[in-house]
Amino acid sequence: MLYVVLIPGWVWVALSISAWATLAYVALRQLRFRNRVLIGLLAVMAIQALAASSTAVATDLDPISRSACLMGYFGIWAVLFLSLAEACALIFLSTIWPRGASGKRLQFTSWASIWFIFNSIALLAHMRSMALCTV
Repeated sequence: MLYVVLIPGWVWVALSISAWATLAYVALRQLRFRNRVLIGLLAVMAIQALAASSTAVATDLDPISRSACLMGYFGIWAVLFLSLAEACALIFLSTIWPRGASGKRLQFTSWASIWFIFNSIALLAHMRSMALCTV
């Protein structure tokens, strides 16, 4: 956890935005704008990236602030809840994801891995806020 705390807020913002952008690029390249579930999932994930980024920035500005502590605490639970909802959407998207000539889903495994990394970044950003809050 010490390494998570030592990473500055701008790095968390950059990680969060780049992970979301990678997710959006791969998903929209495969499915384009054909599915409302994908668009809704990307919108929720954009809000999640924004919340994690603002938590990281607020913690950098004033680590002892009550709002940064509350953002970290409630953000952890929000990320866990949203991860469950997003996992349900991923299961649905796996059924309509385009398949290649061999019958395998094109880049779905890599997309799901990037989704896992994105949620880990969001969770760690909120945990960082909680850790700095207790100092």
